[in-house]
Amino acid sequence: DLVDSIAANENAMFAKTGTKIYYSTDDWATANDTGATRTAAQRDFMYPHKDELFAVNATDGMVRIDSSYNDNSVSGGAGTCISELEGSMLVGSGSTIKCSAASTVANPEYFYDFVANGSDVKEMSSTVRALQAGAGIVVVGMAQGIDYAYGFDLDTGILQTRNLSPSHGVPNAWAISYIENNMFAVFTGDRCLLLIADGSGVRIVDDPFKSGQAFDYPIRSFRSNADTDQSLSWTHFDPATREYILTYIINGISRNLVCNIDTGGWSVDTGKTFSCMTNWKRKRFA
Repeated sequence: DLVDSIAANENAMFAKTGTKIYYSTDDWATANDTGATRTAAQRDFMYPHKDELFAVNATDGMVRIDSSYNDNSVSGGAGTCISELEGSMLVGSGSTIKCSAASTVANPEYFYDFVANGSDVKEMSSTVRALQAGAGIVVVGMAQGIDYAYGFDLDTGILQTRNLSPSHGVPNAWAISYIENNMFAVFTGDRCLLLIADGSGVRIVDDPFKSGQAFDYPIRSFRSNADTDQSLSWTHFDPATREYILTYIINGISRNLVCNIDTGGWSVDTGKTFSCMTNWKRKRFA
């Protein structure tokens, strides 16, 4: 079966294929069944947290793979994408962001508590499709709009968000990659935009009067030929090689475009295409 999702935490790599999630601690010399059963037709978004892994998709509830590689259901955690902010897990679910209770040293299990202890739900302006954490913020990609979350109200505990773009949106949970130094690459299904958070604030770097300087200007010919449906696209940043990988869907076929972050130069990877990618112990797996 096709491996449609892959991720790694501190101790192991995980791959979802068919109805199963497997783990490996030896670079896939052996693959071990976690016991989790998922819907084969759904891509799972898998989120590593310390020595655990959380997985969600549009059909099944959230599953937690604990440090002993056993599967556990998480009540109230169903959704399609995951991130975290200030000790709370954030889960995109429809047009809302579910916020778990804030984990503490005494109660680390609060990280996946969505039913009590201060857990909450934030209503957003559109369907939440992607969540990507940086330093002190989480970028929120929606079907229509890009926001960022920056903390919780001290009095009410409500997640605080601000809008960055009411017009751009993202196609899926893999559309936003964290690069470094609080720089993000956001794939909208058409454009590939840089987002920066620094002392001057959080902003999308895209001057309409200087289109030739845009991050995605060198790949404009691919943009013009890309399919309208980019639901199977994905992005990844490899910190070891300092390469940003964007997979466009063109005429139903995946095309891997690679940007060297140091030079800003783009190239086309003419080798084998992949459905997902991750890094573990400074090596790339796809």
